Amino acid sequence: MNHSDLIPAYFRFTEELRRGVPPNTPEIDALHDAYSELERIVRKGPIEESWQLVREVLQRAPDDELAQYSVALLESFVSWRREDAVPFVENEAANDERFKWALGHIHLDGDQPDASLRRLRVASGDVITVPFRPDL
Repeated sequence: MNHSDLIPAYFRFTEELRRGVPPNTPEIDALHDAYSELERIVRKGPIEESWQLVREVLQRAPDDELAQYSVALLESFVSWRREDAVPFVENEAANDERFKWALGHIHLDGDQPDASLRRLRVASGDVITVPFRPDL
């Protein structure tokens, strides 16, 4: 399945999850596979490819679901990619207010380097807080 097919399947499987445990059917299994593959790429694929998927999901997410998708996917990207994610996030937040708003909904791992945490906080418009780190 190519990337352009992963994103709609990711959204459809998420919708199925919201309705409850999806039935075990070939269609649902295919959606689950796409969902899992997209998350795998975000966590472990080449960072540019990972970032493009995160960006595109957030761009396509409906406004009323943007916070949910940012917590699910952007938070994973930042958590797994750590300081390598920061320049991607900073650039997008500087150029896209909707993304900046979404960034403000994620939770940061307090074990990331202080400089990265500060940069992400600034990129969010000083909205993000770091649990147990009032100094940041």
